[in-house]
Amino acid sequence: MTQPYEQLLKKSLNDEPLTHEEGLNVLENASLDTIELLHTAYKVRHHHFKKKVTIHVLNNTQNGYCPEDCGYCAQNKTSEAKIDPYKIKNK
Repeated sequence: MTQPYEQLLKKSLNDEPLTHEEGLNVLENASLDTIELLHTAYKVRHHHFKKKVTIHVLNNTQNGYCPEDCGYCAQNKTSEAKIDPYKIKNK
């Protein structure tokens, strides 16, 4: 493992937050190897959670009528996505 991955791993395992600059570097530095970065993140996740995983299933109860405005969601109240809207689902 090479720099900056070692530094990121060490800080993360010590529960030290990344600086603003370090975070931007992870997001913007095209020379970082994505696979090595993912492997480093895996080491942190494994340190804290071992092989435990949590699965979240999103089963929307209504489509196109959600009162929230989550920008990432095609079902939010301001979305212009072409979806078939329906009110609350029946059991």
